[in-house]
Amino acid sequence: MLNHIFDKPENDTNTKMSFSSMPGPQEIDFNPQDWMDQSILETCGPYAYALNTPELGECKVGCILTNPEMDEHDSRGSSYATPDLLRRGVETLDGLHYFGDMLPGEGYVLAFFRRPDMTPGKNGLLILRRDSNGLWSYKPVEDRKGCRNHAAPRQVDFSQQPLSNPYKADLNGHSVFLGYAAIPYSGLPFYPRLSIRQELLAPFYRPAPIKLGL
Repeated sequence: MLNHIFDKPENDTNTKMSFSSMPGPQEIDFNPQDWMDQSILETCGPYAYALNTPELGECKVGCILTNPEMDEHDSRGSSYATPDLLRRGVETLDGLHYFGDMLPGEGYVLAFFRRPDMTPGKNGLLILRRDSNGLWSYKPVEDRKGCRNHAAPRQVDFSQQPLSNPYKADLNGHSVFLGYAAIPYSGLPFYPRLSIRQELLAPFYRPAPIKLGL
């Protein structure tokens, strides 16, 4: 779940920035039922699912802090073809922690894969997230004849096997591993792309991290 605090960035009179508190040490439960309303299922991409933030819509890697009224249709998301480029996208631009090929033992962790040819669109990134039961999940989206085809989130690979190890899974041709990243404990700010009814957002909210002191 998310805890949003709305505030206007400096020099921005039209678009509000939202702060999503996604505590780093906590994996989240696999929640496909929360994504099944058509207003979410048909409008949210793989990155929004991986970050458990449907308001991001079709936002791509490197764009969550980009004002959607000023960006270039989030076209950068198909250009992260190497680990160094991905690191720039997820860490420098989006604010996640990038770990390369070192899998963190705990925390809200994402894994990024691409197809060998990395053609924009249908050959873009496949983004997995590690859920609280130890399995990985993702939201399949494919481009077919100019149309985006969305499917429900799943914890099985493309051969219908439980996704316990992304390296050994059938990822439908996404065989090039680009690295792991994790959401910081303090959470991530982002520009919402979608306006979603509050009752549909309710399952995604969770308390902000508790700060302990002496």
